Amino acid sequence: HANFFKKILIDDYGIGENKIKIFPQGVIEEVHTLSKQKAKQKFNLKGNVYLLMGSMIPDHGHDIILRQSGKIEGTILVVANPGSVNDRNSERIKKYIEQNKKIVSENNFQKIVRYDLVDINDKKQEWWEYFSASDLVILPYRGGIGSGIFAHAMAMRKPVIGSDIRYFREISENYDCIKIAQSEEDYPEVVKTAVNKKNYKKMVEGCRKYFEDNSLSSIAIKYKKLYFSFK
Repeated sequence: HANFFKKILIDDYGIGENKIKIFPQGVIEEVHTLSKQKAKQKFNLKGNVYLLMGSMIPDHGHDIILRQSGKIEGTILVVANPGSVNDRNSERIKKYIEQNKKIVSENNFQKIVRYDLVDINDKKQEWWEYFSASDLVILPYRGGIGSGIFAHAMAMRKPVIGSDIRYFREISENYDCIKIAQSEEDYPEVVKTAVNKKNYKKMVEGCRKYFEDNSLSSIAIKYKKLYFSFK
């Protein structure tokens, strides 16, 4: 669901360019949840909140942000399941969680970093309330070809700070909803730039534009148009 897949299909599989149509991951619509103010009150949060949401595995790069917590003004909120739906990954996740907790404790970042390790998924209302309570969603992925968390951030019109992977780069070239950290050391400065009032407003507008272009309804219309174009 990104244009860089097109080059792979052409170069590696010999498919003609005119036979390829790329559709991005659709963004869920009509999420009804608390306002930012009420969500922050519910979770006892104040000031700027930066959300690290989803599975805690090394590829998702939580440690990259936590090591630099002292350089980021606000609360870094880590929301994740303490285990895994896949038993093969359960011990790996537990080990990574402990590694990240150690980073926080050894650097005395307990007042900056908050862990909400709970049984949670996108079918539960609290999932969306955590997004609502946040100001930025941070996705410091070490790799990957997509992100469901990014799509959910767009559903909530929440600006994103992403790593320098092709998937995020491609989005940033067309929308203002995401800023890219060129290197691991750049996150604190990128976060600071993003929460500047003028920049933040522009990013929220970028989120709205991305949602309008890639909501499930918009994608359905594009699919329908393509389907009826076949002869």
